[in-house]
Amino acid sequence: MIQSKISTTTPLALDFEVVNNNAPISTALTTFRTRYGVYAASGASFSPGASKAASQTVALTAPDGWDTNSGSLVAANRAAGPFALLASAVLEAQIVSAATGSTNPTWRPLTVLWSVTSGFWSNSHNAISTTGTDTGASSVFEDFIYLSGDPTFEAMDFYPTVMTHEMGHFVQSLFSTDASPGGSHAYTDYQDATLSWIEGNASGISALVMNSPQQRRVVTNNGEIIVGIEDISQNTVNGYPQTWPVGWYQESTVTNFMWTAHSSMGLTTAQTLAPMFSAAWKAGPYLDTIWSYATILKQQNPAVAASIDSFSSTHNFVTVGNDEYGSKETNRGNRAATDVLPPSTTLTVGQTVSICSVGALLEYNKEGNARMLKIVGDGISHTLTIQGTANTVPILGRNVAIVTSGSSTLTLQGSLPATGSTYTVGECGVVAGEFSTETTGCGDPNPPAEQCWSVSYQ
Repeated sequence: MIQSKISTTTPLALDFEVVNNNAPISTALTTFRTRYGVYAASGASFSPGASKAASQTVALTAPDGWDTNSGSLVAANRAAGPFALLASAVLEAQIVSAATGSTNPTWRPLTVLWSVTSGFWSNSHNAISTTGTDTGASSVFEDFIYLSGDPTFEAMDFYPTVMTHEMGHFVQSLFSTDASPGGSHAYTDYQDATLSWIEGNASGISALVMNSPQQRRVVTNNGEIIVGIEDISQNTVNGYPQTWPVGWYQESTVTNFMWTAHSSMGLTTAQTLAPMFSAAWKAGPYLDTIWSYATILKQQNPAVAASIDSFSSTHNFVTVGNDEYGSKETNRGNRAATDVLPPSTTLTVGQTVSICSVGALLEYNKEGNARMLKIVGDGISHTLTIQGTANTVPILGRNVAIVTSGSSTLTLQGSLPATGSTYTVGECGVVAGEFSTETTGCGDPNPPAEQCWSVSYQ
């Protein structure tokens, strides 16, 4: 019998499990691993060969559940799913581990929740009833990835696309940085620069693991199961050209950049991933974007600097003479230049600067919704003041944010280092969340479409 889990100490210490999140062992238990069981499968009995060798192997083939006669997936026969997901996780761990620069990188335990139906899902990891209903109690906290097996939504076990992308986020949290607003995102969006990096980088890691720019997704369309093939290097879906935005404001451009660095510029997988694992990246006073990645990639690989500049010039982001903050960026996407350029503004002690952001209530993570602000201190306490116009409520930061509800003035006291620290500034109702329940503390029912801020550090 084999089970959908791996626990090893050499050559890598890995503790991964795929559990059936639609069959709880006990809803009272407070971790996913105790609440749900792993999958188990067995093949025909095995008899040792006549050679009586100490080491012998047997091949087990697990069915994927596809019935050619009916042209459908048979849930009871989908034995391969959890093991395919586990194999993708292990492969990604092996590839990433070799690129981190550490001889023995530490992987936290990871639990993958999957079933042949979409199963239970909750961001708060709440307890559930026997039918899988969220009870709103007994939250559990652990590293997990939720994947659907339901073909009427998406069967995510057939191809490694989603598994390797979501594990890319796990990699970011373990060995790199993961500052991003998160939230809903699509290839048709003009995105916040940190969002386009985080999502595009996760797909870039996936492309390197799969050794392909093609993302394959199994979905149901008009009752028919189809495979959608999104080719990030060509901006096509099943061969048909798409009108996705191309630039620093789109995650698919980040993914294409990483794939091209490997497939066309000749960088190894480790070289392509190296910037995000570097000490400079993790300690940098900037927020991580395509500009910080490109800057460090050029520094580490000067032989391909010209190729990087050539790629960026045709994909709407600037790398010639640029820096980690995107100071030389000239591409404005679908916004007015005053609302997005330069991407980051520097504020020093005794200075006052003006920054404009733009966006509607709950827009949250689109281009120009929040502006990057680098504050350079001197180690002495000063007063930071962000002053907005009427009907605006400024917010400093995003996921862990500082705001004064209902006030157009935000004042903070504190010291910052001379190396600087980078934050985001935006309008609370625009960037605090994509759902109204997340912006209840803002007190700004009707902000203007463009919000301009006077920011001082005195």
